[in-house]
Amino acid sequence: MQPAPTPSAAPPPPSPAQGTPDLGTRRASDTGGRVVDLLSSLTVVPELPQLPGYERSCSPGRGCVFGPAWKDIARTGCDTRNRVLASQLRRVEFKPGTHDCKVIAGLLDDPYGGTTIEFSSADPRGVEIDHVFALARAWDAGAAAWPYDKRVAFANDTDNLLAVSGELNQAKSDSGPGAWLPPNAAYACPYVTKYLRVAIKYQLAITESDRAAAVSACEK
Repeated sequence: MQPAPTPSAAPPPPSPAQGTPDLGTRRASDTGGRVVDLLSSLTVVPELPQLPGYERSCSPGRGCVFGPAWKDIARTGCDTRNRVLASQLRRVEFKPGTHDCKVIAGLLDDPYGGTTIEFSSADPRGVEIDHVFALARAWDAGAAAWPYDKRVAFANDTDNLLAVSGELNQAKSDSGPGAWLPPNAAYACPYVTKYLRVAIKYQLAITESDRAAAVSACEK
């Protein structure tokens, strides 16, 4: 009797569509255990201190503690904001003569709201770039003690940046997961996972309410 044929290996999952950020859209059940592992690597405090000295503005006489917004820190010729837009929007259109560095239009699959938003540089407030671990919060969580260059690098680190609805970005403000989660419930677990990974990368403290929100978001 001939041996039974060996089942062929399952094909690899398709790659994310071009122009779509790696939003970590795995099922929460697949990532819940990983979140627990991430939390074990973090400093958790009851509350973050409110440290003096945070000034994002770089106007004359202001602190400019995270450097001017959207530097070309990667030295690609394109500033950070436009690199994020170019990588996370679909149907991207660039301003002619800018070497594909100035995004003027595109479609955003907004992870926070779960909707599609048309981006236009004529009305840039519809789509904003969010620091998942907010700069003001990072200041209180450990960044106040960093050298200036590290704060500038943090502010432009694409691991911590998402193109999102401007309205929802404003609603989130400087909150952590304990106070704010995306209205799009399907993105809650990927969101807190991203937040925790940034906290680990930069050794930033999180709060007990952040930890509770992360566990809850990824066990649903």
